[in-house]
Amino acid sequence: MENSQFHANQARLNRVREECQQILRKNPNSVDALARLGDASLRLNDFSRAIAAFQRLAAIDPRCINAHLGLARAFLLTGSPAQALEQCEKALQIDAGNLDALGLAAMIEERNGHGESAYKRLKKVVNNGNRTPPIALPFAAALASLGKHEEAVDLLQEALVLNKGIPNDYLTSMYFQLGRLYDKLKKYDSAFESFRQANNLKYQQFDLSRPIADTDMLIALFTKQFVKEMPRSGCESEEPIFIIGMPRSGTTLIEQIIASHPQGEGAGELAAIPQLEASLCASFGRAGHYTNCISLLTRKHLDEFAEKYLSVLHHNRTGSLRITDKMPVNFMSVGFIEMLFPRARVIICDRNAADICLSCYFQDFLGVQAFMNKLSDIGILYKCYKRITSHWRTVSGLRILNVRYEDLVSEPYKNIRKIIEFTGLNWDEGCTKYYERRNFVNTVSYEQVRKPVYKTSISRWKNYEKHLTELEQSLGNLWPDG
Repeated sequence: MENSQFHANQARLNRVREECQQILRKNPNSVDALARLGDASLRLNDFSRAIAAFQRLAAIDPRCINAHLGLARAFLLTGSPAQALEQCEKALQIDAGNLDALGLAAMIEERNGHGESAYKRLKKVVNNGNRTPPIALPFAAALASLGKHEEAVDLLQEALVLNKGIPNDYLTSMYFQLGRLYDKLKKYDSAFESFRQANNLKYQQFDLSRPIADTDMLIALFTKQFVKEMPRSGCESEEPIFIIGMPRSGTTLIEQIIASHPQGEGAGELAAIPQLEASLCASFGRAGHYTNCISLLTRKHLDEFAEKYLSVLHHNRTGSLRITDKMPVNFMSVGFIEMLFPRARVIICDRNAADICLSCYFQDFLGVQAFMNKLSDIGILYKCYKRITSHWRTVSGLRILNVRYEDLVSEPYKNIRKIIEFTGLNWDEGCTKYYERRNFVNTVSYEQVRKPVYKTSISRWKNYEKHLTELEQSLGNLWPDG
């Protein structure tokens, strides 16, 4: 969510990549450098480079299980579950008992809507007494997908008791999963306690003054007059639709709706805009936030940046008229987006403040959202989000549609029509059956978007109200009335 945090992580991973590339220039067959290059590229969402590194690693050592598992994760993140599963099977041909490969294969099957297959894949291993985290986590998810929530809870609780010294990553995932299961069972106190333990394990203090300062700076810079006079590219493309909003605000749902149109497609959460921002000053030999270099930009520069973005947007796409990018941090970048794509469309998603913050607290985020582990922090970040999106609505010359999650859930047909009309595409009834799409959804919303819109997530915060004093104080006047 926070651009400065995102850029700091990017810089660290890019240093790792450069170090690996220097090693590979001297020793092209360095297995360690290729593995680290693939992993860093994966974390940077540079999937083509990750795939190239892992493929080269597999060519050097065809029996390298980590190469196949790296390829599986890369293919998974590019929305190619069949290829990902194939790589898991190759790993299992090398070592049939490899728990990481078994667990990843089952996770792919469950997330792709095949909970029964995931259950069958792991049942024998579990029946033989295996309760290790790489098996317990996907098996619990498979049980939950089959409606066996109590069994899933029992399995995870047993795994917590039997496994001593569980690594934090696994332990965190287990508590998050327990929280979701208890929530399904309406055991709200147990759910909140599980989520609290998960978030405490992940919590890392970060400087809250940064997102506040970034918000202040953007509002001060992008005045109506500045936006009117700022340079723009000559790009006339109307392909990109930027879906922006806090995580858990309905961005994945809207992406699925648009992607259900025959001429629409979803690109997921592309890192291209923040990556371009991060590279902007470097291209002028300067350091700092991209806004420090705006005065140096010409139409030629912006044309080049727009072309770079479109090359990422078009990668592995089918030539649709509209392609969505739902990267959450892009809500800080609407001014930059307008400079690149004066004819782009932006959909701003919003939701009840308490619901959205609580839902963020309940998610095991990775990457740039991985610091949403304290309710008061999430409340402050939500207030920054509200300030900056309100500002963009006032000053931006782009076409902007506001979609409130509660409205979409209460009157789906009316609001789905409004969304499709906004995209400039002709109406297609298939968009109302977005949940029938068999595509792979690689976000924390994967389960929800496989069902018709439902109202149970509205005012969900009331189930946890007695635990939310910290959040209420943080949100202040944004706290819902009731």
